[in-house]
Amino acid sequence: MKGLWLTRVCTAMLGVLAAGGSATYAADATLKASPFWESVQRDVDVSGIVVVGLTTGTLLSGSDLTQLSIRPPRSLAGSEVCLTVQSRDGVYLARNTYILPAQIGGDAINLPYDQSGALDLLRQYDQMHLGISVVEGACQEPTQRFLKPYGPNTAEGSGVNLMVNGFGATDVFYSVSGQNMSGSCDPLRNGRTTVFDFWCHIGLAATQDSPVKIVVERERYGRALPPASFTVAADGH
Repeated sequence: MKGLWLTRVCTAMLGVLAAGGSATYAADATLKASPFWESVQRDVDVSGIVVVGLTTGTLLSGSDLTQLSIRPPRSLAGSEVCLTVQSRDGVYLARNTYILPAQIGGDAINLPYDQSGALDLLRQYDQMHLGISVVEGACQEPTQRFLKPYGPNTAEGSGVNLMVNGFGATDVFYSVSGQNMSGSCDPLRNGRTTVFDFWCHIGLAATQDSPVKIVVERERYGRALPPASFTVAADGH
């Protein structure tokens, strides 16, 4: 197998690296596994799932990963979530399970990323070049229930962003169940698009009081490909 696998042993206490920012969090989620899991591969084949990333507000770059947070609903207190970070070119992939605090009050919960051994590499990835997702459940048994990750400069009220692997699709569309909201996604043509090649911006409300179902449909020269559907969890209050 070509490529370089990087692993770092995490310590029992997880610190928060707040480079260049002053973000404050109600608590830290606890990284479940040791060591922190990630890989860097210079030569890769096209692979992945349809919905590669979901973030809210401002698109995130690699520099934002050390100040990543979620606002989970209280029902997820003590539960596990899976954070996945993938570069569009396929070079970087990290997938790690975090355990949320036993008590959640609707405030921001930090997902520490300081155990990564590839932060210098990640800082080279600008917006549109990373797929970041947080889903309910451990990474070994992920669900299709997404939580919205926030960066240090996330602007509320600016919807969600999807990073989509078209798997050869020429057109990609989205629709929000129960809401009069649908549209098309924009192709990403510049640079290597091994992991995802479409971007969709969906104008959801800044705060979701209940889960929202989103359907992603793909076409190849007018021929429908299998759709992908998932749920965006309600926001914590």
